[in-house]
Amino acid sequence: MEMLPTRLSKPEARTESISMVYNHKLLELPMGDLYRRLQQQSQLSDALHELLQWLNNWMPVQLVAYWNPRLGPFLLALKQPTTLDPAQIQGVEQLFHSPNPRLNHWRQAGLNYHLWSNAPLPSLCRLLLVEPHGAMSVEDSNRLLKTLGEALSTSIKQHQAV
Repeated sequence: MEMLPTRLSKPEARTESISMVYNHKLLELPMGDLYRRLQQQSQLSDALHELLQWLNNWMPVQLVAYWNPRLGPFLLALKQPTTLDPAQIQGVEQLFHSPNPRLNHWRQAGLNYHLWSNAPLPSLCRLLLVEPHGAMSVEDSNRLLKTLGEALSTSIKQHQAV
């Protein structure tokens, strides 16, 4: 299982917030809080669960998934074990293993999917966020996923350096 570092470098430099609108409400997400929470996790799977819990303080998120082909199978954190049926989980796996997803944002079975596969994530890695209301603009979801990808990538890079 992939281990994460116990310390992130310069956590004080990651105290900025990101602003976004969710369900017509302006949110200020404290990224310093997320970095502090991630630095306390030693396993990547635990970091994803912590990320999911942190996000749910601000907006309803059903699932967060991460895949790095160099680390093995994809990892996911579910809000509740019954949130997605097995066919939807298989769909997430197929999405992660497909060479080039056609869409980065789509709605399926009453849920809204937001996929990020660009920098700051390592090459070929993917981060997926699933939320129920579709109350996030494409621009805000891209900004959020990029920032979340940076937080996870920082954790992973710190571990690889240990």
